[in-house]
Amino acid sequence: MSADPPADPRPVIDGRAAAPVAERSSVDDRVRGGVSASRIAATAEGLVFTGEVSLAPNGGFASIRSSPREYGLAGATALLLRVRGDGQTDPLTVRTAAAFDGGSYQARFATQAGGSRRPPRSIRPGSLGSGS
Repeated sequence: MSADPPADPRPVIDGRAAAPVAERSSVDDRVRGGVSASRIAATAEGLVFTGEVSLAPNGGFASIRSSPREYGLAGATALLLRVRGDGQTDPLTVRTAAAFDGGSYQARFATQAGGSRRPPRSIRPGSLGSGS
């Protein structure tokens, strides 16, 4: 996929609607004994993901996971994210199969306070637990 913005972008997920929240859940390091906690909510501006990440015991991550479904991305040449964040670089994983441990593509994207529209730097094939 290209790092250039698509010439004719179309929304795949509109976070301003209530439905996207029902299709997503937060997954934190508690699944491995950590103490991080996060949540997701819909606002007039879009989906808001908030929480606290703790490195204490075996911790260190908070994430959002979408329910498997068809997003109509066949033939797509780019993904463009509209995000607002804290200046950290975050990972994006796009799964190609309904199975959690199936094929995926991973990339990293930088966030900015105030928001930005940007493509991930590069999207590469990945696998569960390989990071990006």
